[in-house]
Amino acid sequence: GASDANFDINSVFGEAGFTGVEGLTLTAGGRYDDHETFGGAATFRITGSYEFEGTGTRLIANAGEGFKAPSISQLTFQCLTCDGLDEDLKPERSFGYEFGVEQSIIDDRLVLSATYFYIKIEDKITFISFADGYDNIESTGSKGVELNVNANITDTLSVSGSYTYTNARNRMTGDRLRREPKNILSASLNWMLTDKLSTSLNVVHNGEELVNDGDLTNPLKAWTRVDIRASYELLHGLSVYGRVDNLFNEEYQHVLGYGTPDRSYFAGLRKTF
Repeated sequence: GASDANFDINSVFGEAGFTGVEGLTLTAGGRYDDHETFGGAATFRITGSYEFEGTGTRLIANAGEGFKAPSISQLTFQCLTCDGLDEDLKPERSFGYEFGVEQSIIDDRLVLSATYFYIKIEDKITFISFADGYDNIESTGSKGVELNVNANITDTLSVSGSYTYTNARNRMTGDRLRREPKNILSASLNWMLTDKLSTSLNVVHNGEELVNDGDLTNPLKAWTRVDIRASYELLHGLSVYGRVDNLFNEEYQHVLGYGTPDRSYFAGLRKTF
């Protein structure tokens, strides 16, 4: 049945910025969360970017901490071995950083970027099974690279794409983590056929994932999904639109045992004021 558990969380945060040097932007922030059950936690975040004048080159970097207490639904999940409130579940604490470079060329019509990232999570909250509910992983680490491209080919045609490689592992055992694909790729094409008619094509590729941590024998297979959209402006602020999701009727799952829709059709009117 439904749980009557409740928790109070009080938080305060602040942020300061600096732009006193041409091309340089710095921000620093802090946050304090006081959780009724899990106590207080202070975290910080620092970001920075520097653009080299006249080159189209921008360097970016940031670092920060995180604190995430278990939700009420996680603490009271009605699993087969659970008995009321799960008092053993701990809050997540994380630290991460990233740095990269962005380059604009051809009068900013083409923008390329590459970023390296790393995040460490202590006591990562993870769903084990319907029989066992949620538990903590003592320590995990995820690192990888993200590549992005955005191109305005013409005034009416643009394309964008991103690729992310992630190596997510249990830092205590070295095993790969489940539900963490190594490869994710997305791309979109947007085309204004006329002043009133716009179309788009979107593609997402999700690499294979592990069903259980470290178990390479029976992975969740990779999948690719294609969506198309179109919109036509009938009057100023009034448009008719249509879209087809999962155009090629791909059979796939984000999480084992949870189905996803087959090819789906949508149409409607949109009014903006």
